[in-house]
Amino acid sequence: MRMTTDALVLAGGGVAGISWEVGVLFGLQEADPPLAAAILADSTALIGTSAGSAVGSQVASGLPLRAVREPAAGGDQRDRGVRRLR
Repeated sequence: MRMTTDALVLAGGGVAGISWEVGVLFGLQEADPPLAAAILADSTALIGTSAGSAVGSQVASGLPLRAVREPAAGGDQRDRGVRRLR
């Protein structure tokens, strides 16, 4: 197991926390791609609790941030097999 000195720690916060964390990461990627790449490097440990663990696992899966951001931003869930309750 390789040791790392870098970590991204993601907090909880329910759906709002997921949206906020994904939005910050996506905005950082848009504003400063080299910095975002350094933060999200494979050598960075991703640590999260509750909503942060959901975001961390999606980021760790290799999904592009745009794909992670779309449902967090309220995109159409029907294509993802999620039914909305009325």
